[in-house]
Amino acid sequence: MTSLLYRLFKIGAIPAQFRPALQSEGVRLLEEGIPVIVTYRNLRSPRRLSSFRRMGRVGALALTHQRVLGTAFHQPILNLPWSEKRLQQVEWSLGGEGELWAAFEAGLFHPDWSGRIEIAFRCTQASRAFTMIQYEIAQHR
Repeated sequence: MTSLLYRLFKIGAIPAQFRPALQSEGVRLLEEGIPVIVTYRNLRSPRRLSSFRRMGRVGALALTHQRVLGTAFHQPILNLPWSEKRLQQVEWSLGGEGELWAAFEAGLFHPDWSGRIEIAFRCTQASRAFTMIQYEIAQHR
């Protein structure tokens, strides 16, 4: 499912600053150059007001023994260690074929925001990633 942008220009690869940490933590799953769709619902922030906004990006998803990392256009959109209590409040689910969804209240990560953020990672190993995430969250409760 890798995009043409990734194959030609490596857009959607894990940013270089994260690679050494991911390697040292032991990469268990890595999907790069995948479509990432971020949806904002009823978003209120100091700089934005939107009832519905959806943006498609090229990004990556990495699971290590220490954390989950999701990126879109070389920017981290989720970067949480398994022990992070906020990770337990993220709703993980499987969408359509090959879709891993993460949904959460915007205020969970931005105290001055309200609304809902949904992130869809379209990857070939979505069900495996979902199982691994559920297992790790359960282990760190």
